[in-house]
Amino acid sequence: MSSQTSSSADSQIGSSLTHNTLSSTPVQQTEITTSPPKKAKQFELVTIAGSSITRGLGNGTIDFSNKSFRYHVHTKNGAGIERMTEFFKEKHFKPSPRFIVCVGTTNLKYDKPSDALDKTELLIATFKNSYPNSKLALTTLSPMNICGLKASVEALNEDIREYNSKLASLTISMGVDLIPIDYDKRDMISGDGHHLSDSGTFRLSSSMDDYLKNSL
Repeated sequence: MSSQTSSSADSQIGSSLTHNTLSSTPVQQTEITTSPPKKAKQFELVTIAGSSITRGLGNGTIDFSNKSFRYHVHTKNGAGIERMTEFFKEKHFKPSPRFIVCVGTTNLKYDKPSDALDKTELLIATFKNSYPNSKLALTTLSPMNICGLKASVEALNEDIREYNSKLASLTISMGVDLIPIDYDKRDMISGDGHHLSDSGTFRLSSSMDDYLKNSL
């Protein structure tokens, strides 16, 4: 029905360009100009791969003035750095222009920061080998309200702070991006002491949005 309506409207527009008048003075014709069609907005897929820390995230689209990003979230419950590395080695995820990886909190419950960083270095190298045309970004880790195998909650969080600090240098040296996330309030951690609360998930999500906005 819409195409028929358009055809009728076009016919009316075409017939209204000139009119016969009783005056002897010629009627000046008005030139009709049309604007060029707007360029279609670009969409870019962003694959988010993470442990259960990402369980509150959902698929969706974030729009900016000249580009939109579509999030596709893959939550792998219980996955540590080693398991995520295996996923990349197996090319478990479909190719995507961008990947954001949120993994490592599980490791820091028992790993030394240096050991976790060595595993992260292998993860990055494996990713680059399997997805050479994709851009990788890692997120910093959130604090936890449990101690894991560490002496205390504070000892665990001190290791997380050390890991996050050295992760910045590692990502620079290996040519990948880092999304630093300021989990500045204890209520950003859920009651189980490990996962993110709603406010923590919002902080994670908004930090990703800011990262993509700044990449334009």
